[in-house]
Amino acid sequence: MNNKPNETLPDRIKAALAIRKMKQIDLAFRTGIHKANVSSYLSGRYVPKSENLRKIAEALAVNLEWLAGMDVPMDPSPFLHSGTPDPVSYISSDDGISPIKYSFCLTAPDDSAEDLRILKGDTVYIKEQPLVESGDVAAVMKGKLLLIRRVYIEKNSITLVPCKSSYKPLTYTDGELDDVKIIGKVVGFASSIE
Repeated sequence: MNNKPNETLPDRIKAALAIRKMKQIDLAFRTGIHKANVSSYLSGRYVPKSENLRKIAEALAVNLEWLAGMDVPMDPSPFLHSGTPDPVSYISSDDGISPIKYSFCLTAPDDSAEDLRILKGDTVYIKEQPLVESGDVAAVMKGKLLLIRRVYIEKNSITLVPCKSSYKPLTYTDGELDDVKIIGKVVGFASSIE
């Protein structure tokens, strides 16, 4: 979608609703925001608080910065699977009993997580969260590059360790940290059998 110079928040919400083939009531249901508030946002009468803006972006599967009016691509990442996300999505845990909640899934971009049995092209389930515990496996954006890495966080640095011994860990400090963004924690994956 081309960004128009004077697009407002209501314009962008309406555009995303049309592209995702959703109605106002669908957006209210998927976000948990009262339908009267959604109507107020669409009319431009009120501007959503940051938490509701985030919920709207997630429900519409669009980039939060785009929704807020910035001149960035509408879609959050070229690696995300297309389609409208379910309001709550689950995969089965190893025990087959306890469901695991996830926010979205993406395609593993390479074989750097092979030691975890995640191969290039596998579906990786991500619980969206901007921070993870040190040692967690996460989906990370380094510039425009998507990485699946074990993340180690120190006071002034972050180290991204591939889950394959032939790949080297990379440590980022100070100004380099601005170019590293944690998308979320890896909570599962699915491989195709060929």
